[in-house]
Amino acid sequence: MITIQAEFTQKQCDLGLIGRVGENASRQIVFDCAEALRAFPGADILCIYQRPGEGAPYLAPLSGEKGVYTLVLADTDVALPGFARMELRAEKGGKIVKSAYFTGEIAPALRAPGERPDAAAADTMDRIAALLAQAQQRLDELAGLTGQSVKWESIADKPGLAPSLALKDGQLAVVTAAAAEQDNPLPITSAAVHAQLGQVNALLASI
Repeated sequence: MITIQAEFTQKQCDLGLIGRVGENASRQIVFDCAEALRAFPGADILCIYQRPGEGAPYLAPLSGEKGVYTLVLADTDVALPGFARMELRAEKGGKIVKSAYFTGEIAPALRAPGERPDAAAADTMDRIAALLAQAQQRLDELAGLTGQSVKWESIADKPGLAPSLALKDGQLAVVTAAAAEQDNPLPITSAAVHAQLGQVNALLASI
């Protein structure tokens, strides 16, 4: 458990990062109240806690002995990201005899995890990368044979250039198929993969 030290003083204190949304009992704030209890023997120590963005504070449970009081932050306390506010009070005879004000940041957490990316989409991207590497290798080979620099314009529409590569406006582009077809060497986009997987899932759901 992570421990955050704080002193019961008159100064406003920023405790820095005190938690992350979703954590439960992973951090505690330890308040040193010895000086306040020496000044006001028999006083009760209370912690008033206000979550970020909320207007109504509540009494947070403290455990303490020998002038040291501990607040263990539960998931309820750190449920909202932003800056929490705390007021530590020493009360005696129904009156507040001393108080201290603290702030602390609650960091947001990532959203709930979704599904892992489809392997088919990753495979398509790998194939495109391999085709680009193949085209670059072809350029290097031609340059070695001629002893001159070779541009895409000089080999466009020539045998040896991969059928899935095309030259458009002086830039190399990958030619893709609209959908997966038998004996079609062209790659398909991740959107096409996603659409076909959706059709498969729909068929499976109807069975």
